[in-house]
Amino acid sequence: MLISIITIIFNNLRRFYLKLSTLKDRYLELKNLIGAFLLVVYMVYGCKKEDETLGMNLLPGVIAIETRYFQDSTTISSFTFRDEKIKVSGPRYNLVGSFNDPLFGYTSGYFAAQYRLQYYPNYEPDATLDSLILQMSYKYVYGDTLTPQTLLVHELTDSLSYNSTYLSSYNLKNIASPEIIGSLDFIPKFRTDSTKTDTTAQILRIPLDPSLGNRLLKMDSLDMVSNDKFITVFKGLLVETAPVSRKGSLLRVDAPSSVLVAYYHTAKHDSLGYGYRVTANSADVSGYVHDYSSAPFFANMNHSLHIITRPNMTALGMDTE
Repeated sequence: MLISIITIIFNNLRRFYLKLSTLKDRYLELKNLIGAFLLVVYMVYGCKKEDETLGMNLLPGVIAIETRYFQDSTTISSFTFRDEKIKVSGPRYNLVGSFNDPLFGYTSGYFAAQYRLQYYPNYEPDATLDSLILQMSYKYVYGDTLTPQTLLVHELTDSLSYNSTYLSSYNLKNIASPEIIGSLDFIPKFRTDSTKTDTTAQILRIPLDPSLGNRLLKMDSLDMVSNDKFITVFKGLLVETAPVSRKGSLLRVDAPSSVLVAYYHTAKHDSLGYGYRVTANSADVSGYVHDYSSAPFFANMNHSLHIITRPNMTALGMDTE
């Protein structure tokens, strides 16, 4: 009987102890939760700082700080001017073509160059011209490759100087004859190699007026004894394109690829030819025509533009007496 009573008391004490442990754990959880909540409240409240009067007496006449935000304005000056002092002589390549750009308007690229003797031609007295061809090559095109272009060739009437520096303000057309001695209609294109890479140069062959070819064949031998003498007689060519109404394009023509070939025959020999080339010693000058009238910035071109802006600015404002 006594053992049963002791067993009952022990079991009751064990149950009480378990319940007490559970209540203790719940108390600790509740305590931690309350502590975390109070910490968050403290941090949120601590981020807001009331205005203070510290330093107010440093500025005489200050009543109080009235505002934190105000709106101010500023003026930004910008301008778009034409720069006509860009060097255009001796370029690595010439840009040729007519191009209409929606942002920058119309641009036309052309060039003028000297064509020099490779060696003394030694034409036979009975040399007869078959054709005179101006050959050029290009590999890169900027713009529309669907718009047809027309190349126009003029002979220079005044000499270029290899030792002179030409600026973009210089008008090469003033030293060229208005007469067109050759033209070619073509559509710019790409030709890829076996790897589908555009590494293949495109060839342009422009037939020129036979009268120039006959002059070259019949030129006095004393005028061909040196290039210095030759380029005073045959001063060179100017190559341009006719304007286009569509988008158009610009071609990158490498100057050394430009060669003027006179094909001829004699009584004893057929299918002869001699080439006059643009060399490293040739005067080679690029020219550009720009028409900005259709460009969005044309109305503000060549004068300053002042823009007044009103940004929202964060600052400390004070009301003074």
